[in-house]
Amino acid sequence: MPILRDMLVSNLRPSELGARLGLSKQAVNDLVRELESKEYIALEPDPDDGRAKRIVATERGWQASETAQASSNAVGRRWAELVGEERYAVFEEVLRAIVAVRPL
Repeated sequence: MPILRDMLVSNLRPSELGARLGLSKQAVNDLVRELESKEYIALEPDPDDGRAKRIVATERGWQASETAQASSNAVGRRWAELVGEERYAVFEEVLRAIVAVRPL
């Protein structure tokens, strides 16, 4: 879950997350409120700007991220077994290149 991972590891302000993901302010606020209501994240005061908030992970958020990563790893291993390690490595490299390209 890349969006959750970005929130958990980056300690971002919602506006920074929006810029990183290319989402509107409204979309980010909706996403943040939803994840906060489900207790995956919390908003805490930004020590650099008392008016702003930072997104921080809750224990539930970390657990969800770890579960998602473990599931992703399991799928990757299964696919590598199906098509072979070398072909899967090429596939994974291409996917990483696609994800790395950020639209302007």
